[in-house]
Amino acid sequence: MGRWLLGRIDRLAGSICALVLGLGAAQAQGFALAYLQRLGGHLDEARRLLDQIRIGVAPYDQVAQPARAALEAAAAARVDELAGARDAVAAADPFLRPLELLRRVDPEIARATWVDYVPTLPVEPASLTYGLLGMVVAWLVYDAITGLIAWPFRRRTG
Repeated sequence: MGRWLLGRIDRLAGSICALVLGLGAAQAQGFALAYLQRLGGHLDEARRLLDQIRIGVAPYDQVAQPARAALEAAAAARVDELAGARDAVAAADPFLRPLELLRRVDPEIARATWVDYVPTLPVEPASLTYGLLGMVVAWLVYDAITGLIAWPFRRRTG
């Protein structure tokens, strides 16, 4: 009876771990899309700033030309960086989008996205695949950890 109950508790704990990691992994697509929206906002703002510097809108009209040229170059570089990241993440295959996001992530934008992110219940193929892979990984990790914990207590046979 005790062994049966422990086996059921073990299965339940493994399933709960798999469910939690599976649901977490399924959020990768939703987070990537929320990140893209925030990234687009940063890109729009960087373009506005670059335009203001170029046409000499206050306070940039009071800045000396060499300093304004340096500001313009820095702003243009930021626009290029944000546009490149946005284009790469947006164009990535949905199954690879979270990985492309990791390659090109801006930590500040990611932190801000995470603060406002609301988890979803995704049903598109890429999210379901990530969720399933997350469950499989969780079961494998759970099984490996419980196996390592139980190993010293196993009876030696023969």
